[in-house]
Amino acid sequence: SYNSSTGVLQVSNGSQTADLAFQTSTLGGTSFQATSDGASGTFITTSGTVSPPTITAPANGSTITTSADPTISGSGINGDTVSVSIDGTVAGTTTVASGTWSYTPTTPLSNASHSVSATQAATGGPSSAPSSVDTFTINVPTPPAAPTITAPVNGSTVTTSADPTISGSGINGDTVSVSIDGTVAGTTTVASGTWSYTPTTPLSNASHSVSATQAAAGGPSSAPSSVDTFTINVPTPPAGSTISSSTAGPIILSASSTPLYVTSTGAVTSTGSGANGINGATGTSWTISNAGKVTSSGGDGVSLASASLINNTGTLSAVEAVVLRAGGTVTNASNASISSSGNTAGIYIAGAIGTVTNAGTISAVYHGIFMAAGGSVSNAISGSISGQHNGIIFRNQAGTVTNSGNVSGTGPGGTGVYLQSNGAVTNTSTGTISGHQFGAFIEGGFGNVANYGSMSGASYDGIVLGLGGMVTNAAGASITGGNNGVYVKYRAAGTVTNSGHITGSAAGSTGIDFADGGILTNNSSGTISGKSYGVFLSGAAGTVVNAGTISGGGYAINFTGSATNRLIVDPGAVFAGTVTANSSGTNTMELASGSAAGSTGGVGTAFKGFRTLAVDSGAVWTLAGANAVQTLLDNGTLNIAGSLTASSAVDPASTGLFQIQSGASLEVAADTGTKTQISFLGSSKLIADNVSSFGTNVGTASYAGPLLENFVNGDTIDLKHFSSSAVTLSYNPTTGLLQLSNGSSQHASLAFQASTLGSSSFQTASDGAGGTLITTAADNDTSPEPPVLTISNTSLSVTAGGSVGLGISAIPSDSDDAVSVTISGVPTYETISAPSGDTVTHQSSSTTWTITSAAGVSITGIALTSSYTGSGHPVAALTVAASNTTSGESASSASQTLNVTDPPSATSSALPNSAPHPLVTHLAALLDQFVAAGFATEGSGAGQIASFSSVHGQQELALLAHPHH
Repeated sequence: SYNSSTGVLQVSNGSQTADLAFQTSTLGGTSFQATSDGASGTFITTSGTVSPPTITAPANGSTITTSADPTISGSGINGDTVSVSIDGTVAGTTTVASGTWSYTPTTPLSNASHSVSATQAATGGPSSAPSSVDTFTINVPTPPAAPTITAPVNGSTVTTSADPTISGSGINGDTVSVSIDGTVAGTTTVASGTWSYTPTTPLSNASHSVSATQAAAGGPSSAPSSVDTFTINVPTPPAGSTISSSTAGPIILSASSTPLYVTSTGAVTSTGSGANGINGATGTSWTISNAGKVTSSGGDGVSLASASLINNTGTLSAVEAVVLRAGGTVTNASNASISSSGNTAGIYIAGAIGTVTNAGTISAVYHGIFMAAGGSVSNAISGSISGQHNGIIFRNQAGTVTNSGNVSGTGPGGTGVYLQSNGAVTNTSTGTISGHQFGAFIEGGFGNVANYGSMSGASYDGIVLGLGGMVTNAAGASITGGNNGVYVKYRAAGTVTNSGHITGSAAGSTGIDFADGGILTNNSSGTISGKSYGVFLSGAAGTVVNAGTISGGGYAINFTGSATNRLIVDPGAVFAGTVTANSSGTNTMELASGSAAGSTGGVGTAFKGFRTLAVDSGAVWTLAGANAVQTLLDNGTLNIAGSLTASSAVDPASTGLFQIQSGASLEVAADTGTKTQISFLGSSKLIADNVSSFGTNVGTASYAGPLLENFVNGDTIDLKHFSSSAVTLSYNPTTGLLQLSNGSSQHASLAFQASTLGSSSFQTASDGAGGTLITTAADNDTSPEPPVLTISNTSLSVTAGGSVGLGISAIPSDSDDAVSVTISGVPTYETISAPSGDTVTHQSSSTTWTITSAAGVSITGIALTSSYTGSGHPVAALTVAASNTTSGESASSASQTLNVTDPPSATSSALPNSAPHPLVTHLAALLDQFVAAGFATEGSGAGQIASFSSVHGQQELALLAHPHH
């Protein structure tokens, strides 16, 4: 008897009883059998179904973001074999131990939803049914790309160091794991796209392989990089020139001491006043490699009198750490340090050209590096060079500095880089050059600074050019100074090209100060700002080209010099603050061409002191507000949205277009050029101060001057000082030339573009100030306009063999419009006629008739004559439409229908008095036409009967109804 709740099985044979307690969760079945064991005992077995295992992890419905091969686990019957199926396919097996089991996929799963089930079976026994399906989702971030290894160069041999720096590129912020010869040696972090790692233990003289992986914090690791292989082959130091233990200095070198190796376990310590750590006399070019420590508390760390080579991977520390008195080369590796404690330099090189390459730390109380005879300094991304007075100083000879790390002058009078005798500074995108006073100061000659990173002088200037030179500030780069971002001193002009940010940060500061003129190009991404001035120019001539933003608390730009200054404005340029030029100078504001149109305004107010406004060829600019200059040179397109006054003249060399927008005005003192165009865009005004200087050969047929376009009703030309008394006008519609004269014997000439002239009907009036206003009566069409079509009666009858006026009127919308009327559906027994002066056309086989008139003339008085001889009453449904046929203004009115009925012709059987006398019929028809032509509204004399000599067509009956004015 089995109790499924307690798992207890009671067995009885009538004389004996036994109880068995089973674990219900692992019981294979509850159908028991009892059989003899062959030795007076009993076998108890079960033949029931095996229970399926359970799956507990991953949790059903969960999402896994940390692994693509998660462990799958659950519970089962001890000793049973569990078969795990993933997405319907058996992936592998495992064995239940202590009631639990686990399985890890051998192949990573895809980022998707997956299902898992499992069965279990004892050895040789039946398999259970599948477990409940467990579903989970893999959503593991995609591993990053592998980093690259660039150094040591693959296949190279390293002979200078047993612990070469391993470097490459990667993803900013990722952690790079570096493996040497298959074992992870260490990690480093990617900064500015690059990484480096120096082995902590020297490598053996042998071939070595390096690989690397990278991973973001908490993210998957990349695949390994390509393997970089290199060989270490550092020469074994000769006997007598190796220091591998602590040694008291000073060490006095002999000719046989070179090369000298101080190993990582070696140290040289000098403590006496003036005692150097290592001292080398003249006559030998020394080579020293230090991986240990060389220190001196009272003298130089290393002092060499001949041109020498120092390679430091350890520590050099002294009152003055390195002194090379005849030139030479110093290399300071990553993680190495050179420091000085006295009022001296970390590295001092004199007597000949020196070269310093730094990837570690160089620091000093006074100068980080002092180059007394010229040369070069290169500071890597991991390098730091600092001194309280100067980070780097070159004296007497030119110097070259290339910085990718940090260079600083940290003291109250500190300068990052000081080139006393000209030279060049390149600060890369990872570089920072800073000083408490100056970032970089170059004098003694032409200086050249190319900045792609950050340069700053906290209390004075970011960059100073003492004797002219060039500064290039790249996009994303910054130059900042408390007083000036860039200062070009008064002794020579300078050139600055900016695509980044140049800032004067303190009160009263200037972004860029040119003390003796110069050239500034501020590109579209560039910003220049100062608390007082964005840009200040004095002394010699200055040129500023702005496509970006220039701002100042008072002045965006101030040209204070009296030379020829030029401001070139690109479309999109921004000025925050007034732009002023010395009014005694010959200054030009130039509006440049670009990929888009530009807009500005306030010439003469926001932009002061510019005598000439020039518009470049191909440029399109809009001037808003009030604008005034002396001379105007336009070779592009200048849209005037407010007002523009040229108080001296329009330069006769101008070839461009002036577009005077609605409500705007252009005033010129003189314009004797012949190649400009002035376009009126609606209610526009042109003011000519001196008509005798508006064009050439004024008052003659050979006049040439600005071409006036789109002059229409609402536009005005003001001829100042041209008396309006007894003005006479003479216009030539072929040439567009308007000649004017007055009672004061003054003459004026204006050249209009005839095709865009609103009307040749000009009016003159006094301008109220001794001048004459010129306007035109009709506006030029802004869009095609159809004529006005009317039909006085849309249902007419015509007598047999008689005529009837159709009452059609087609009036042009503008006085310069030509009009036509088409009548379709005219039967062959009817004909159409029109007054003299109109043209009637008709094809013999067509049912359409066309009547046209001259420009500005209405069409009226159209008549229909019938020759119908039938006996019916046919009705002709005529379709009438009117069109504007002016070139470029084609437009048609809506068509209308006119019904005309023809009665039967008279016969001999008709009643004797059934029809009126023919003369009465014709007279009635004529009166109908007369009325249709406007008799009712035209007043006395509107229609005059021209002839009554014939009523049978020898003269056109329609003529009798044509209005004569």
